[in-house]
Amino acid sequence: NMTTEEIQEQLQLRLADLEDEYASCEDEQLRTRIQERIEMTQGLIDDPEKLEELINNMPEGMPERKGECQKANFE
Repeated sequence: NMTTEEIQEQLQLRLADLEDEYASCEDEQLRTRIQERIEMTQGLIDDPEKLEELINNMPEGMPERKGECQKANFE
């Protein structure tokens, strides 16, 4: 299990990736979704209590989402 600080570090890395993706994206609808993810990620980084609550409520064995390709399946 990762600590809250380790998760925040991973979120910082993810945020940088999202910002890069946003900067290079030309599709307005996709940019809107990326912007929403940026705001959500930044919110978790800025609010450790909310992040802690999310961690504690996560079902055991829940796989972490990785990569943009998987996200496309949910949208």
